[in-house]
Amino acid sequence: VLLLEEAGVRALEECRADLAAEEIAHLVADDLKDIRKGAEVLVRDSEGKSLRFTVTDKETVSKKAFPTERVYGATKGSTLRLVTCDGAFDAEGHPVDNLIVYAELS
Repeated sequence: VLLLEEAGVRALEECRADLAAEEIAHLVADDLKDIRKGAEVLVRDSEGKSLRFTVTDKETVSKKAFPTERVYGATKGSTLRLVTCDGAFDAEGHPVDNLIVYAELS
């Protein structure tokens, strides 16, 4: 179980919780590469309310082909998207890919 606490959680009361891994790098950046389908992610807000999400997919994509609609588009239920930098670095020292973890409220 990956636990996220008070870490830039937005829109928990809406249909989707978006967490930018840069905001919670100290908690999850390394864990995202190893997380597998079916893993649980527990999100706890500043009031102690916990939501349990189950990982449904993970992908590495080029930043030039970021799947905006899949990440930020409407969903049928409550979902979580964890996005962080991944892959090789370009000539300016910036990562060229994003690692995206998709999860649904359990």
